[in-house]
Amino acid sequence: MKKEECLLEYLLKMRELASKGQIEEESVIEYVIQGINDDPEHKFLLYEAKTYVDLKKKIEVYEKIRKTRTPSTQSVGQRFRKHNENKGTYSPGSVGAKGSSKTPPNQNIIRRCYNCNGVGHFASNCPIPVREKGSCYNCGAKEHQKRNCPGKKKEDNTTNVISTETQDPYMVNVKINVKDDCQTECSYNLNSLIYTGSPISVVKVRYVTENNFNEGLNPNLNFVGVNGSKLDILGIFNTEVFVNETVLPIKFYVVHNSTMSFNAILGRDFLNTKGFTFTLGDHLKIISNEFEKVNNFDEILNVDFKVGEEIKSNKEVQINPCLDYDKKVEVLEVYDNFYLCNDSPKIDCNYEMNICVKNDQPISFRPRRLSFSEKEKLQNMLDDLLERGIIRPSSSDYCSPIVLVRKKTGDLRLCVDYRELNKITIKDNFPTPLIEDNLDRLRNKRYFTTLDLKDGFHHVRVAESSIKFTSFITPLGQFEYLRMPFGLTNAPRVFNRFINLVFNKLIRANKIILYLDDILIATNSYEEHLDILKEVFGAASQHNLLFRIDKCAFLMFEISYLGYLVNNDGIRPDPKNVEAILQYPIPTNAKEVVKWALFLQNYDYELQHRPGTRMIHVDALSRANNILVLEENTLEQNLAVSQNLDSSIQKVKSELEIRESTKFELRNGPVYRKSKRKLLFYVPSLMESQILTMCHDNFGHVGVDKTMEYLKRSYWFPSIKEKVKNHVRNCLKCITFSPIGGAVPSELHNIPKGNKPFVTIHIDHYGPLEKTSTGKRYIFEIIDCFTKFVKLCSQEHQNL
Repeated sequence: MKKEECLLEYLLKMRELASKGQIEEESVIEYVIQGINDDPEHKFLLYEAKTYVDLKKKIEVYEKIRKTRTPSTQSVGQRFRKHNENKGTYSPGSVGAKGSSKTPPNQNIIRRCYNCNGVGHFASNCPIPVREKGSCYNCGAKEHQKRNCPGKKKEDNTTNVISTETQDPYMVNVKINVKDDCQTECSYNLNSLIYTGSPISVVKVRYVTENNFNEGLNPNLNFVGVNGSKLDILGIFNTEVFVNETVLPIKFYVVHNSTMSFNAILGRDFLNTKGFTFTLGDHLKIISNEFEKVNNFDEILNVDFKVGEEIKSNKEVQINPCLDYDKKVEVLEVYDNFYLCNDSPKIDCNYEMNICVKNDQPISFRPRRLSFSEKEKLQNMLDDLLERGIIRPSSSDYCSPIVLVRKKTGDLRLCVDYRELNKITIKDNFPTPLIEDNLDRLRNKRYFTTLDLKDGFHHVRVAESSIKFTSFITPLGQFEYLRMPFGLTNAPRVFNRFINLVFNKLIRANKIILYLDDILIATNSYEEHLDILKEVFGAASQHNLLFRIDKCAFLMFEISYLGYLVNNDGIRPDPKNVEAILQYPIPTNAKEVVKWALFLQNYDYELQHRPGTRMIHVDALSRANNILVLEENTLEQNLAVSQNLDSSIQKVKSELEIRESTKFELRNGPVYRKSKRKLLFYVPSLMESQILTMCHDNFGHVGVDKTMEYLKRSYWFPSIKEKVKNHVRNCLKCITFSPIGGAVPSELHNIPKGNKPFVTIHIDHYGPLEKTSTGKRYIFEIIDCFTKFVKLCSQEHQNL
């Protein structure tokens, strides 16, 4: 961009250049902003534009701001660096650059000497001898340093990091108080940028020591800069700032010194401070809002809240990383207020599982053997279930064996083999949702939240009369379930009935989708999604249902659900389901093929014989398939259809419908050419090439006369002879296999050179050339074949 060029003209030229090629609008906007000759901190406003219309409005505001700068050719960042270079040393805890003997006029900057720590001069003009290296800055002694100096005076530790000259509209002076390593309170006056594009407030680490900020951060909250790079947050600094004679609380995110050119940035969280109204104009105006004071504030905060082991912290909540920071905070607030801290009255559905069997014959097994390590882990699992009240010791006549199944994490899961009990159990008929129906309801949805219930089946009690059927035997004793276990044939249907009872209102309103213990929320809008999430958390909390937060995902744009990947564009199979097959190594030699064949033999199946008395209904007619017969059109049918597409034939046909013609005749729809003895079919132009190929190629590539003879038996079309000649002349096979006429060229033979000079010589003329002064135009060449000796003679003509 040229210096004298207007920004709007520059934008117009860039748009014209971009219109000549296929360049995206966002890329053009980025090129335009990069081409503006200014510091990046001044162009923050422009980076918020997403369209040309937005960029034009931002440029108008940006030009007004740029005109207010003093001087106009010097950026704020440059003035900051220049001011830092002109400052001397500071009081304890201050940070500054090297001092300079030159101080800009009309600027209220403190001059402090590095040598004597005095005010009013620099070290180059200090009257006191130069302090030795490593000695105290305060008294000059070598035994201690300045922070431990006994003669240190209590003085004002306020450090003017940036001078208070005329500021830009979005610049403000902020005073903060921090403590140095010696717990001495120091103050800084930081010239800060008010930037509404940032959701947080940021400060450089040079103004905050390590003992002032907390390094614990939520890993789910990531921040990026204007250029898209991730910010490295060192910690959080909660403090109070003094702005325009007003004390405000603020939370600073501490970053490295090289992250930005400003000392601090005040974001939207600062402008949203409760109790204050901010007005951004020529100057920042802060208005305090009056609220009614509450005396017994401690009683309001007196909440009896206990966090159990089953409740996870906010750090484990998986929220869509593409959401804005404000939306993430809202989701966390909903999670805290409606799930963790929900104190609504609890409801007991009094729902129990009843097991009905077909006969009273008890089923019992002996315990299966386990290794010593498995017994230790089994004992821990049994102790945990006993402590939680899920099982109890049993003396029932029924007892099923157990199986220890290894999880994906490597831990063991206690499972009971209820197969024999399931054979005699009367089945429950409550319907299970169809996967296809659930997937159909996800069409055109944008936001998805999946919730997974923890110990889902254990939320349902087992009826006292049915507890004896759940008994299982282990090497460590016999136990029975008080809560519904996994493995029972009716367990999924009973649990589905229980979940439908808990979330009945939401299911009837089509707000959630259930499949066993998986709860899915799918909406088009963010606000509707939060409202439904509040209702789900409320209903779950009332019925003491707990979620596995580490397996829950909130407001995702794409999720894996029932073996499919679902997003706003549609559904597709999840690649993880076929990952083992896709990644299976391909056999590269015969030995590996043999191993693969042996591996396939592990797939076992059994052929069951069905007697003929049960196969009476099977016959040839019942197995006959519907056959679709396709019959190809004949050449005459294709010619008749093609006549209707030929404009010249249609004109002839229209005339024949009115009057008779001496050349053509219309018979049963097609048009024919009259001949002396018979009628010839008028071939349309689209079929001429096919007819020529049939009469020439299919009849042995005969000549023009024979081809004409075959054609005139049944067909006619305009300029038939010329088209036949052209077709035969350009036939590749005819050209390839036709004999070559004329004299047969003989082979070339080399002329023998001989065994001595001038036995064989070559002579020739070269010319005509430009005439010489003597009128000669030709060169007579004589070359000896043996020695390659050359003799050239000039001649007027070619006659020797």
